[in-house]
Amino acid sequence: MHKIFQIAKNGIYRTLTHGRFYFALFVNFILIKQLTDCIRNFSEAVGINVSPWLFPFLMQQSYIQFLFLAGATLLFCDAPFIEEGSYFEMIRAGKKKWLAGKLLYMLILSVLYTAAVMLLTIFLLFPRITFENKWGKVLGTLAQTNAAAVFGNDYISLDYKIILKYQPIEAMVFSFLMAVCVCLIVGLCVLAINLCFKKVPGALGGIAVALMSYFQKNFSNLYAMSFFSPASWMDIALWDRKVTLSYPSVNYMITFLILSIVSLCACSMIVFWRTRDVLRKKGEY
Repeated sequence: MHKIFQIAKNGIYRTLTHGRFYFALFVNFILIKQLTDCIRNFSEAVGINVSPWLFPFLMQQSYIQFLFLAGATLLFCDAPFIEEGSYFEMIRAGKKKWLAGKLLYMLILSVLYTAAVMLLTIFLLFPRITFENKWGKVLGTLAQTNAAAVFGNDYISLDYKIILKYQPIEAMVFSFLMAVCVCLIVGLCVLAINLCFKKVPGALGGIAVALMSYFQKNFSNLYAMSFFSPASWMDIALWDRKVTLSYPSVNYMITFLILSIVSLCACSMIVFWRTRDVLRKKGEY
């Protein structure tokens, strides 16, 4: 286990000292800032600070879902992350432990990336922010009225169903966990495609997962896609089976996510273990 954790730790260190991680955050920053500016302007106009629980509402927007998962695809596009020093790591740890360490690395990176984006949604509300364990008047008003459009933002709509169905901390936790799981699935899709199809870039699989939500929301005849679109499930307002009968139940989502993660991991492991000369196939030697 020590070798597995060490490989994951080395991967995280390399990622956090690489510009790709910060570029993915910067792209998210640009769009999220445009949306939070509207909310801060409204907060200033009414003289009431806003609570920090914005992340679940942003994860409802299909374009933010796409951008968020496109960033994840960028982080995972070179899976299985064979680089300088991988040959010696593989010899010392063995191929099985080396790949297990890379899978653990992908999980940790999914958590860190999601947490960083969530913190962005809080940071960008400063200084018009107040920390309280309730939704607050600003988010409540924006969710029930067209105040956002009045203040110049027609692109974000805060769904009042989230306020009715969840407590703030509960919504943040559910949104965070779902975002982490979907990020991980994106990474595992990229990994599996890179290993199984040498001439097909795995990033195409990550982008496909990211685009599913857009097509499912914007083309009514594709509603059945919601049963195979993890990106769509980041909208926790739709987790109410009684209201959205054409939408998968929470139990279905959990089962699908578990089976997908296990299947993609198993597929990647089998292909990787059967590949005798991984480094040569990746073109390093």
